Amino acid sequence: TPEEARRIYGGMAKELAGAGINLNFGPVVDLSLNPWNGVIARRKRSYGPDAATVTSLARSFIAAHREANVATVAKHFPGHGSSWSDSHKSLPDISRSWQESELEPYVALAHDGLLDMVMVGHLYHPRFSDGEELPSSLSANAIKALRAEGYIGFGGVVVSDDMEMGAVRDHYSLEDRVVRALNAGVDLLVFSNVKSRNTDLGVKLHEIIATAVRDGRIPRARIEAAYERIAALKRRLMAHDLAGRG
Repeated sequence: TPEEARRIYGGMAKELAGAGINLNFGPVVDLSLNPWNGVIARRKRSYGPDAATVTSLARSFIAAHREANVATVAKHFPGHGSSWSDSHKSLPDISRSWQESELEPYVALAHDGLLDMVMVGHLYHPRFSDGEELPSSLSANAIKALRAEGYIGFGGVVVSDDMEMGAVRDHYSLEDRVVRALNAGVDLLVFSNVKSRNTDLGVKLHEIIATAVRDGRIPRARIEAAYERIAALKRRLMAHDLAGRG
């Protein structure tokens, strides 16, 4: 039940906060539409196939974390639950399997002011892509859909899925991934560093971004907009006001 979920997640959130962690990369709001899906359904990462149930339990997750002043990330936009492949390994083409209902949790949570951050997945659907087989995580059309007024209208921080996953790593260079994602409208890039094991990865990424801004491949305004969204979220955390009442 939502009440049970809030109690369980309340314990999780307090444990995170007690360890000095103020961000949890959850909840998963994917709908479990494909029971053979190896990355969502079979790993039991989804609350189920029904958008109302998923939304209700995600609300409990987010509310419990906000009580402990821990920000949350709804994922994986526009929806990984109908896919037949795993974006950790390859790029899932959800063109035929994806359903409009997969956006419903984002719409409802945004309407309730419960979205702190949204993670864009490495998924291909022409509606959320800038070109043939280009993942949503590297496509401005995906971010535009997420931010569209009158529908989802999300104005907060957009974060990428792990930029080392096979869906993007096997097809785009490190520099290409970074430049494409930032220009698409991603505000925060995630690198697990599991594959590269590079102790200088942070320095390298900074160098790639700074150089791309200097030579005009990434507009300075794009960096400033991303910074402001991240800074606004940090201000809410510092004020213990994730609900934005202040």
